[in-house]
Amino acid sequence: MDLELTGKSTIITGGSGGIGRGLVLGFAAEGANVTIATRDGAKGEEVAAAAKGLPGRVIVVPTDVTKEDAVERMVAKAVEAFGPVDVLVNNAGGVFHPRPFLEKPREEAEWEVNLNIWGVYNCTRAVGRSMVERQTGSIVNITSNSALEPSAANMVSTYGGTKGFVMSFSKGLA
Repeated sequence: MDLELTGKSTIITGGSGGIGRGLVLGFAAEGANVTIATRDGAKGEEVAAAAKGLPGRVIVVPTDVTKEDAVERMVAKAVEAFGPVDVLVNNAGGVFHPRPFLEKPREEAEWEVNLNIWGVYNCTRAVGRSMVERQTGSIVNITSNSALEPSAANMVSTYGGTKGFVMSFSKGLA
């Protein structure tokens, strides 16, 4: 299948495992040049090694997407390696620990808000400026069924709420 990604500069956050690993390998198989933004550089390097031999090139930039300055440095490295960012996939996200809302310590809820909201916000702003200036680019935000189905958010209500933000944020930007 040709998704017309050959040579496209792509950033995938949370690209070191699970869905992110599949995204990295899929984009690289389509010829995209991929920057893996991950907190775990060693796991990111494992994914990059798995992509060897695919048409697209892959680099790893250890990044904490909750930190605006770290995101800006990561984007600068992506641009230096592959040119202006054509595609951003905001995939990084997660649940600190599933538990009933009233039992969840504020620190755990803040961790989820920082990763699932501020991570998406920081990355979108960092690449969005150039995309608007160039009048081209795509941003894909990964959300969750926990934002849609109350039963899916059982034990992860804060996470479900953050993913609801991502859905509304995406619609607002569109």
